[in-house]
Amino acid sequence: MVAYEKLVMIGPASAIAVGGFFKALKNNYLYDGDTILINVVEGVNRAAEYMDSMNYTTQQIDSVNECKPFRREDYKNQVWRTFNEYFD
Repeated sequence: MVAYEKLVMIGPASAIAVGGFFKALKNNYLYDGDTILINVVEGVNRAAEYMDSMNYTTQQIDSVNECKPFRREDYKNQVWRTFNEYFD
């Protein structure tokens, strides 16, 4: 979700911090005027399997002729649907 919204790829520990933020928000632990700092400095290179599991666009191709454009918005919507299902 962070990657699609802010074009920043984060690793699994950072994703947990972001998830905790949304859970705290949902449970009304955060209030107007609160200052929230989420540490997302972990690199994605440490967890290649995690990044693969979060990537909806990876496809195996044999030649450049198999490449085709995709609508980024469709994948963004898919990420948000998954997110909303998890936190509902």
